[in-house]
Amino acid sequence: METTALERAVIGSLLADQEVHSMKSTVDFGAVTVSDRDLTGLGFLTELERCDALKLFADAVSLRWGKVGAKLNRTKVETGYLVYVDGGYVTTVEGYT
Repeated sequence: METTALERAVIGSLLADQEVHSMKSTVDFGAVTVSDRDLTGLGFLTELERCDALKLFADAVSLRWGKVGAKLNRTKVETGYLVYVDGGYVTTVEGYT
């Protein structure tokens, strides 16, 4: 499976954050493979296979970054997004309401 436009945008926001000091400023999403995507009804959890394209930080860096949110549809449902970094790799993107 491939990443969605939303998942790519959330990871792009992580890289644009001035407080996050990544080793790269872009990701080659053509080299990224989704290993699993769960849709829960209240959100989603997308797990990514480790690859060189997702090695964005030093080996010792593990973090949960979540400075992205959006209001969707006419009802303005509030959503939030998290990016998981483990051992320097982006491993997961989560969306929730």
